[in-house]
Amino acid sequence: MGVLTVERLLPQSAFSERERTLLQFVSEQVASAIRHRTMLLRLEHLAQYDALTGLPNRALLNDRLIQSLESAQRHDQLVALLFVDMDDFKQINDTLGHAAGDRLLQLAAQRLTACVRRADTVARLGGDEFVVVIEGLNSTAPLEGLMIKIREEFARPFELAGQIVGASLSVGLALYPRDGISPEALLQHADRGMYAAKADTRRNEGGSR
Repeated sequence: MGVLTVERLLPQSAFSERERTLLQFVSEQVASAIRHRTMLLRLEHLAQYDALTGLPNRALLNDRLIQSLESAQRHDQLVALLFVDMDDFKQINDTLGHAAGDRLLQLAAQRLTACVRRADTVARLGGDEFVVVIEGLNSTAPLEGLMIKIREEFARPFELAGQIVGASLSVGLALYPRDGISPEALLQHADRGMYAAKADTRRNEGGSR
């Protein structure tokens, strides 16, 4: 944790018993304060970040989304919100086990993060649901390239529990201010779009059989 060093101005003069007792008390108080601060920082991190993936959780996502919308309003810009759900995650989880399912979520988080800028936010809502917030947009043109990049990332298979597994995504899009001006409205719009995309995928799969 650290070392507390105390020196006397007179090197040949030893500390008295009273001084040693006082120094012991001070060092214990300093160590206690450091432990307390470390615990507070850890609790703060756990309150804002997902323990499995290390991504921002719902609470931190909401804070960042509010900030993004306020900035977009001031600068007359757009904010895009992608609601991302992994298709057939439950089947992978049930077939290969929960450890493999957890690893898939971690790898998915890494791939999504690799697709966006440092200023953007990738958050995990829970389960196999993620949200991506793209801020500071002057047009929707960059979104097409982003969607292609995400599709390409998830077209690559995952290695889980010694097996090669494919995992596709369903994505819903909401755009500020077109689809809503509040975090709740944007999340709801993107959520509906995600479920519509998932339904389209299932219909297409059914029609191709």
